[in-house]
Amino acid sequence: MLVRTVASGVPEGTMADPLRAIAADFPGVDIGSYPAFRQGKISTSLVLRATDPAALDGATEAVLAMLRSLGVEPQVLEGYGDS
Repeated sequence: MLVRTVASGVPEGTMADPLRAIAADFPGVDIGSYPAFRQGKISTSLVLRATDPAALDGATEAVLAMLRSLGVEPQVLEGYGDS
């Protein structure tokens, strides 16, 4: 299983609808959303899991584009991460 984490300061609810669309476009990729509140800041880590590297790359690019459209520059981590 390949795992990639995309961390951002976007609240989970803000990206719920676009994330559903991305999940539908990449059915072979499991996307988990993990919100956090640390040091007075909201963050969400999106963990993408897949067996197909091309599908993982495509879903990651879609997630990055979605987050950038919300005005943030996300951080990409291989495996599990912490925003």
